[in-house]
Amino acid sequence: MQKISYNTTRGDILNPSRFIWYPCPKCGSHLLAINKDTEVKNLPCKCKHCKRESLITIEPISQVLN
Repeated sequence: MQKISYNTTRGDILNPSRFIWYPCPKCGSHLLAINKDTEVKNLPCKCKHCKRESLITIEPISQVLN
């Protein structure tokens, strides 16, 4: 059975096969679930595993147009 969670801010369903995990810069464990179009600037995140805080900046993956 596939686990499905709801994103309350946008109301759409997060499908686990559509996102990738952004790793913690310090220990490498899963930190954030992101999509291809995720954009984040200076997001303070605290890792559950190593308990360290870091600022995260993520730019969306650009598509090459022909």
